[in-house]
Amino acid sequence: MAEFTTLINKPLGFTPYDVKWVLHSARLCVIGATGHSTGRIGVYRMEEKHLTLVNETETSTVVRCGTFEAAEAHMRHVATGDFEGRLQIWDIEHLELPFASVKAHRSIINCIDGIGGAQDKGARELVTGSRDGCVKVWDQRQLEKPIFTARPKDDASASDIWAVAFGKRDNRTSRLVAAGFENGDIKLFDLASSTSQYLWHTNIGAGVCSIDIHTDRLIATTLHGVCIIDLLTGQSTKLPSPSETTMWAVRHFPQQSNLFAVAGGDGQLRLWDAQHTEKPVASQSLSKHPIIAFDWNRDKKGLYACGSFDQTIKIGFMQGI
Repeated sequence: MAEFTTLINKPLGFTPYDVKWVLHSARLCVIGATGHSTGRIGVYRMEEKHLTLVNETETSTVVRCGTFEAAEAHMRHVATGDFEGRLQIWDIEHLELPFASVKAHRSIINCIDGIGGAQDKGARELVTGSRDGCVKVWDQRQLEKPIFTARPKDDASASDIWAVAFGKRDNRTSRLVAAGFENGDIKLFDLASSTSQYLWHTNIGAGVCSIDIHTDRLIATTLHGVCIIDLLTGQSTKLPSPSETTMWAVRHFPQQSNLFAVAGGDGQLRLWDAQHTEKPVASQSLSKHPIIAFDWNRDKKGLYACGSFDQTIKIGFMQGI
């Protein structure tokens, strides 16, 4: 029987907006906001039942999101987006200053994802989504200007983008970008060809907080629940919601792709099976506060990390799968 087990509960001095395992390691990168409106990037090492701070930096503005997905394994570079619309790349061994920085958006970068790094082949690219309503794709080797931009028709029609994700279909020749909006819209693009192709658009009825793509499906979490969307057609199926709270984050289980975890505003972690969606496979109450960020460790099956608004990081293990 599947169940979540908490191993470590680590209090922080700031609010964690994003958590990411460092590639091929027992280290964790935590990104967030201090109480005086500055940002914090911290790197922690897991040592038995403790998290030890290895390196950290404080930034002039809040850091909202981060990803290692466009990083080479031996480089361990994290790309971040902040409240001033800056896209920056940091060496986690030397956090004094970013080694690359660009004013990417006119407003807050809410979300970021990458592709082409240690987990994939092809160009190492980043996608960012912002309050300015624009989705932009960047070649990590040259950040001077985006290689793809999807923008609103005008400022009046702009809707805040809360979620972005790269993905591929079964044939592995496509390079998909999905964007989720405050108004419930989800738009899908294919960047594989020389002329990027708009594939479909759907609206799932509530603001889209997080997106994760795997082969034939897209999982979206919203202000009111979870939807599974067919990548070919854009048709969506809403899962039965044990709670009407905001579902902040979704991540597929790396070693068993039919499973995915959802972090909830009610402080619950839930594990779902995409093939049997009558109810969650497992659930666990971890906090009285919303869990805003979640990540699986790809090397140690079942190991996960999550961050919540009570300014804590929790490391746990998924047993029975």
